[in-house]
Amino acid sequence: MEKTGKILIVGGGIIGCSTAFYLTQAGYCNVTILEAVGVAHAASGRAGGFLALDWCDSSFTKDLARKSFQLHEELANTLGKDIGYRKMNTLSMSVLDEPDQKSKKKNNKGCDQVPDWVDGNVQHCQEIGNTCTTAQVTPKLLCEALLDKAKEHGAQVKIGQVVGAEVNNNKVTSLKLEDGECMECDAVLLCMGPWTGQGLAWFGKPNVVSGDRAHSVLLKPQIENSDNTSSHIDNTALFLHYRPNYAGKSQEPEVYPRPDGTVYVCGQGDNHPLPDQPAHVEHSSDSC
Repeated sequence: MEKTGKILIVGGGIIGCSTAFYLTQAGYCNVTILEAVGVAHAASGRAGGFLALDWCDSSFTKDLARKSFQLHEELANTLGKDIGYRKMNTLSMSVLDEPDQKSKKKNNKGCDQVPDWVDGNVQHCQEIGNTCTTAQVTPKLLCEALLDKAKEHGAQVKIGQVVGAEVNNNKVTSLKLEDGECMECDAVLLCMGPWTGQGLAWFGKPNVVSGDRAHSVLLKPQIENSDNTSSHIDNTALFLHYRPNYAGKSQEPEVYPRPDGTVYVCGQGDNHPLPDQPAHVEHSSDSC
């Protein structure tokens, strides 16, 4: 396809934004992202952004994971904007409820690696990553930085819900928006995350993409030391094994302190069906 060909990207998450970025870097100058709600509205703006170099080494995605780890550091150095990137230490930790809720005594069972900001009954602690093998980004910042750079090279964003496609002689010629507008194109890229099946249906293809719902909270600690200075939460990510009240199913929350002082925590997923559109995603206070 000619570099001036009209390319429509459906979806403004991390895949859509990065696709627009790399297409414009390759010289394609007529790229438009069609986003139903807003850039990084769904999982791409609410994910943890944890990166690991070698955790997929036993999988067929080994080379992809290692390349991704390298690219995120390169992007942090070349995009010219803060994407919340930093290298991390990472611990696996087993935690129990305090035996005596009135006691604030810290029990680390000899775990010297436990950060000072962790207070609780730590039963086991093991390093599973260090600043050479684990890192993080803030996904929403990364999406916005990729998109801004793509815009510098001619990419555009249009807010609108795509509802269908026009195909002539086995070639897509336009996409139809909910408001009736038709946008001509030479190529379409579906970057719709778990809603990609809707896009495949426009072309008579079966849905081969699915997704699970996950939950997260973003904490803004207001902790002060005795000298009235803010307590420092360092660059240590925690993968926790926790059984509330010593009974029931073990929970496995993940804790990612971010450079801006917030702390991202994600917990268990569930099998609740996703809504038809990302705009209809609702918070679940029970899960959070």
